[in-house]
Amino acid sequence: MRDSGAGILDGEEESIFERFHTARGQLRDGRGGTGLGLAIVSTIARAHGGRAFAFNARGGGAAFCFVIPFIPAENSATDEKVSAPPAVEDDD
Repeated sequence: MRDSGAGILDGEEESIFERFHTARGQLRDGRGGTGLGLAIVSTIARAHGGRAFAFNARGGGAAFCFVIPFIPAENSATDEKVSAPPAVEDDD
């Protein structure tokens, strides 16, 4: 996901995924966030053997991603091959 906000402060790329961590600003309607959304995403990704990460996007805002491994079922009902998604690269 990509937003059009102020981006991520240098050094906070990991800490934004901690519970109750809030960004420097507020939501557009003036309310602050709870600091739980990205922590939940990170927890779910880790539970599936993956991880969540974020980086400042070119042109402003931030990009938020998660990856989880694809592990095919041993007795799959289909022989169709599924390829991995393309790699996500930091534009900076």
